[in-house]
Amino acid sequence: MPQLSKTMQDYASTFSLLENNGVHNTGVEGVSFYCASSSTSRQPLLYQSGIIIMGQGHKRIHLNEHSLNYGAGDYLVIGVPLPLECESMMNDNAPLLGLCVDVDLRLLNTLVEQLGVNKVRKSAIGLQKAQVTDKLEDACIRLIECLHNDAEKSIFGQDLVKEIIYHVLIGPQGDTLMGLVQQDSHYARIAKV
Repeated sequence: MPQLSKTMQDYASTFSLLENNGVHNTGVEGVSFYCASSSTSRQPLLYQSGIIIMGQGHKRIHLNEHSLNYGAGDYLVIGVPLPLECESMMNDNAPLLGLCVDVDLRLLNTLVEQLGVNKVRKSAIGLQKAQVTDKLEDACIRLIECLHNDAEKSIFGQDLVKEIIYHVLIGPQGDTLMGLVQQDSHYARIAKV
């Protein structure tokens, strides 16, 4: 995971993102970059559907009486928008860095059809974490690197988003995304609202 962290650090530094903590638009539709130069205490937050890939730092999410920790080397899959409480912690005074990818339902449906999967393998709740695989890390690095160049961003950006969603879909928490395209699933009904 050191390469993903370094790539995120380079991106944040090149575009002076650490001077303005928060979520930053990358110029690729559905992709944003998160950075924070300080830890935060527990506070309410609405997590939107999508994928969050952490490159640096650590977060703890609280949903009712449950809590979930995720950090560098993890990704989070959020199937439906969820009101949560979240706290963040820096590691070794290094800023929190993450990549946020929205999941377009048309693209997701196309991927599911191409994979030939028609059933959710297991019951999935709306919020899951998993470890970033080598292939997912590679796709994330290539996406972040292409953000430095407007032509590459325009040409490759959406293809790399598709690759990232594909790797999450076939991963251990893919059922959270799969539930969004199952017509009779709980998440599909919520997503249509």
